[in-house]
Amino acid sequence: MENTLTGPSPSPGTVWPRMITTGENNDIIHVIALTMPVANGGVEYEGQDGAITYSRSSDGGETWEIQHEILPGMGADDFPGFSADTYDWAPAVGDVLAFSVSVGRTDGFVMKSEDGGDTWEKIIFYESLGNFLDPNIVIGDFGGTDGYQSVVIDDNGMVHVAVGRQVHSAPGDGSFYYYPYSNGLLYWNESMPPMDTTIITSEILEPAGLVPDAYLLAEVYDNGEEMLELAPPNYYASLTSMPELVFDHELKILYCFYSAITLGYDNGLLNYRHIWYRFSDDYGQTWSPYTDLNDNFLNLFSENVYPSVSPTVNEYVHMIYQTDNTPGGAVRGENHPYDDNNITYLSMGTVTGIHEAQANLVGLEQLYPNPASHTLHAVVNVDKAVQARISLVNLLGQEVLTDTRYLGYAGAHLLKMNVADLQAGVYFMHVKAENNTIARKFIVE
Repeated sequence: MENTLTGPSPSPGTVWPRMITTGENNDIIHVIALTMPVANGGVEYEGQDGAITYSRSSDGGETWEIQHEILPGMGADDFPGFSADTYDWAPAVGDVLAFSVSVGRTDGFVMKSEDGGDTWEKIIFYESLGNFLDPNIVIGDFGGTDGYQSVVIDDNGMVHVAVGRQVHSAPGDGSFYYYPYSNGLLYWNESMPPMDTTIITSEILEPAGLVPDAYLLAEVYDNGEEMLELAPPNYYASLTSMPELVFDHELKILYCFYSAITLGYDNGLLNYRHIWYRFSDDYGQTWSPYTDLNDNFLNLFSENVYPSVSPTVNEYVHMIYQTDNTPGGAVRGENHPYDDNNITYLSMGTVTGIHEAQANLVGLEQLYPNPASHTLHAVVNVDKAVQARISLVNLLGQEVLTDTRYLGYAGAHLLKMNVADLQAGVYFMHVKAENNTIARKFIVE
């Protein structure tokens, strides 16, 4: 079956669409697309040079009950217009839908619906200096994003966003500029205040220690090697960018894959980009160590970019990415001539990983506050990735509270338990990992 979703008049059509499906049989179709910009032969639509519109079909595309709607907070009073590929759907979770929009120097935001697209809420994750900045006014350098973004919804319905960090400049000569060697990959979720230039900062190569830890997901990994060239090939991206967020709903693991300049891999002039990843087992509060997925002799002379990861996680995470033998791209005609190019498939075992040896609980430490009245914190150390069962037990040996957590890497993990509803008295926290159990006493007051 083939049907056409025609563009809204007077626009000659929509371009760069994104689509997801929902419903028991995946027959509800949700589409966001851009009305044809003037530079591409289009016209202004509803006062915007490139408007992002939302459409929905509940019968597999035969009819469309919502066609090219500009959602509240996305119109001409809010933005002068949008450009190609500056928006991204999250895989839907039931009736919870979300997509992110990030252009660079204007507001970055999430549109979220909890009723299948009937109503929408706008949530800002990057608050800009202004969506209608005058390029003739001297502003100087300021922190923003590079527009490479990914958005995902976890099992609690909370939205997470990863986006490249980029420093922009308005020198007052009628133009805007950006620094292609900006460093850093940013992270945000709905529990966090929005970022702004004071959080992102206007420092270019040194985000560590300047961007707060909660917002800095990754930067160029310092392995002691020198960077060969400060002005890398122009992807319009941060040195750490092109993120792909994936949430494993069974093991409650949040993954982030991204492409980053990688020191120690170069062609004598420029550093290559590799695909890296980190994961979080506590909904983005903390992240695992950096892992380079291309750290092998096969990638001594490989440029690895544009990862695309399946939202379906079973025993493996499935990914494709683009690779060739020369840093940069040929499309813009500024880095190298056209070269042989490959699409590489990579499957990675989930971080439940491997169970050749039993995991050991190294310690249950820093049980605090003790006595506790609301939230009890504990630091658990394990020597490998493992699923752990946590239980709070009273003096009669009865379990009064239980939880299961995936401790996704060797090292320390912070656990939090809500004890506000427990009666005052003496309790024990038990943590069981495979065949090992460790316990410590605490008091609820």
